[in-house]
Amino acid sequence: TIFFMYLVWKYFYLGGIGDTEALNTISAFEYMLNQPLVWLRYILQLLYPVGLCLSHAVIPITKIDDPRFYLSLGTLLICLLVIAILVKKYLK
Repeated sequence: TIFFMYLVWKYFYLGGIGDTEALNTISAFEYMLNQPLVWLRYILQLLYPVGLCLSHAVIPITKIDDPRFYLSLGTLLICLLVIAILVKKYLK
């Protein structure tokens, strides 16, 4: 009940339920294109925590031919492959 009241208040007071402060939003396809880059950034910040910020800006990938998409996806796949090989080798 409290959650429903909050949603009603937010809808009428702020004018919407979603991210009302966003200047523009990206499509679901563009969102999926950005996931490998964001995941890689989070992993790198976990390993090397420099320049951390609560509100960090990512220049979004809007087309599938952006090299950042392939570089981040390839890097994540290589990391997963190395982890799988190490797990198989040391956890027999």
